Amino acid sequence: MVPFMCARLVLFDIDGTLVDCGGAGRRALVGAFEQLFRPGSVSAAMLVPFAGKTDFRIFREIAHALGIKSQRLAKKRAEFERAYELALHRELHDGEDTTQRVLPGVLTLLEKLAARDDARVGLLTGNIPLGARLKLERFDLDRFFEGGGFGDDARNRRGVARAAREDMQRRTGIDFAPDDVVVFGDTDEDVDCARHNGFRAVAVETGWAEPGSLEAAKPDALFRDLSDTDAVLETIFAE
Repeated sequence: MVPFMCARLVLFDIDGTLVDCGGAGRRALVGAFEQLFRPGSVSAAMLVPFAGKTDFRIFREIAHALGIKSQRLAKKRAEFERAYELALHRELHDGEDTTQRVLPGVLTLLEKLAARDDARVGLLTGNIPLGARLKLERFDLDRFFEGGGFGDDARNRRGVARAAREDMQRRTGIDFAPDDVVVFGDTDEDVDCARHNGFRAVAVETGWAEPGSLEAAKPDALFRDLSDTDAVLETIFAE
């Protein structure tokens, strides 16, 4: 692995940062849970906040609310992933859902970053890999991402952030210094995981964060959305 003095590693959250899937992920997760464990558990799922969490953390919290033991969850993991994959594919390609979209400025920003030789782009997401792939493919954004950190890489988002950097270093052969890693996310959890690992944090108000929570988290930069490409790039490459 070699140092690359001017390279930035830019890590993106998916839901609420890159895309709005119109609740497809939540519906698919709940649907898979009901199929494998307990029909009629939607009410319990609605009590669990999803923003900023890994898929399996959400799944464990729903199970806990219903008194389902962790050992039973572990035994059903492969079945759950398959059920979730099928449900998510159906939800994402439901022709009646007109709310799904790429968020403002995202496509232009990714195209600009892809054209540069001093940036590498990866994911830092709570989605498990198959969920991330399906969501990005839905909007033809998967072509921009070669790797990163996912919801099954660690028990919490701080660990996912660490895994994202390590994965991208393996893939690129570049030793990214912590302050050359820039994390984009829409929740205070995204800011926290960046801070914990010594990365820079950029927050965007296109997700479902509680009012004031992003400002309180004190990211390095806060944008309403990513439509001002020049300002966003200036933040990424600031010394």
